[in-house]
Amino acid sequence: MAAINARRHDLGLTQAEFAQRLGISIRTYQDWEQGRRRPSGRATSMLNQQIL
Repeated sequence: MAAINARRHDLGLTQAEFAQRLGISIRTYQDWEQGRRRPSGRATSMLNQQIL
């Protein structure tokens, strides 16, 4: 999911830092970035917010 990766890079965060801000495991976050899983509705809402 390119949009998720772009959001993380815009914020200048590592995968671990971004996952921590979202309150998820780094493994779940990596699955999102690699397209193996999709974020839930709540997670999608958080990703769309201006501030995490």
